[in-house]
Amino acid sequence: MSSEIQALYVAMQSALSGAATGNWGTRCWANLARAAETRPYLVYGIASVTETGDYQHSTLDAILDVAVIADTQTEAFTGAAAAFRLLNDAGLNDGGTIHGDSSWRVLSVSRESVIHLAELIDGAQVYQAGGRYRVVMEEI
Repeated sequence: MSSEIQALYVAMQSALSGAATGNWGTRCWANLARAAETRPYLVYGIASVTETGDYQHSTLDAILDVAVIADTQTEAFTGAAAAFRLLNDAGLNDGGTIHGDSSWRVLSVSRESVIHLAELIDGAQVYQAGGRYRVVMEEI
């Protein structure tokens, strides 16, 4: 039996690093990328989690930040669009492909807002683009 957070990370890693990914290819990590990683890459992490439900049925409402980090704004936006196609409306209730695991199922995934940042890293301008997604899961 997996924890709800573990199930969420496994589901997202599977969805974002599978065969049909974006310009980040296999460079996809939860929370932090490796130091000096080749860009573009994708990073995702949990921003918040709310547990709901009753004593018989547990549900999870999570907010997940997903961002593609790239050397150019175009690469960042291209990656963010690919992540949107992979994640938005991809839960079971949406008829999508993100299902969860044997303990938790992903009911819905929906983008709630857009992320865009430009920052200096080691003197070079680096771009982030992506979204903040609401993920609703239920315990099986």
